[in-house]
Amino acid sequence: MGCVPNYIILIINYIIIIIKFLLEQKFAPEKNIPFLAYWVSRFLTFSRKLEYKASEYQESAVFEFLDILRADK
Repeated sequence: MGCVPNYIILIINYIIIIIKFLLEQKFAPEKNIPFLAYWVSRFLTFSRKLEYKASEYQESAVFEFLDILRADK
């Protein structure tokens, strides 16, 4: 079995943390968690490609991500 890149492990860890948070705080029904996890993973992948730190909130990164999603329509 090959070695998993560190960024993949980091993305998975962030997704797990966010899923736990959403469930514990009851911000989302359990049935919606896979959908939300998908979008979190897309944003984290986007952040990594542009070398934004996933651990730091950057409003400009969020707006840039939303612009890309709008353009994908």
